[in-house]
Amino acid sequence: MTKDMDPGAALARSRKAKGKGKDEDEREPGELPPVDTFHIDVVDGRGKHFVGKFTYKVPQMGDQIEIGAVKSGYLPAGCMADPQALFIAEMIAYTYVCITDAPDWWKPHLFYDAKPLEAVYARCRKYEDRFHGRDADGGSDRVGSGREGAEDDLAAEDGGDGDVGGELRAPAKRREILAGDGS
Repeated sequence: MTKDMDPGAALARSRKAKGKGKDEDEREPGELPPVDTFHIDVVDGRGKHFVGKFTYKVPQMGDQIEIGAVKSGYLPAGCMADPQALFIAEMIAYTYVCITDAPDWWKPHLFYDAKPLEAVYARCRKYEDRFHGRDADGGSDRVGSGREGAEDDLAAEDGGDGDVGGELRAPAKRREILAGDGS
């Protein structure tokens, strides 16, 4: 059978022409599917090992509203003063809405350490940024996502650059900051 008559070769040429034969890193933003599957392998501060496969969907406009509603459920009046609580609520709400398939252990609201949550959230946000054609550092077209304030507030408070992966303060330290000395 000649190369022109081989159905497998024709399919491969067709996929390559449409961009489906490219590795994900080679694809243009408009070619990325809105659903991604990835693996994490993280060890938290207590030495507990978290390994698993996740399926993530890029949030649509309705999902953005749902993320805000879930986040507001975690933040009763007064919590807005705590940037750590705001950022944790952001990560939990975002992954709650956007993770469509996860390992049985994935219950971020029950974690004692944020490392697995941070790893999944960072992976999801990185893919969303690539999907929307944003540059690696977030770019200027982040306006309108409705979620950038959490990272930016935390970065400004901690002097960081807004990347996930910075160390979260322990709850006791957060209380110390909020309580103050009364003067």
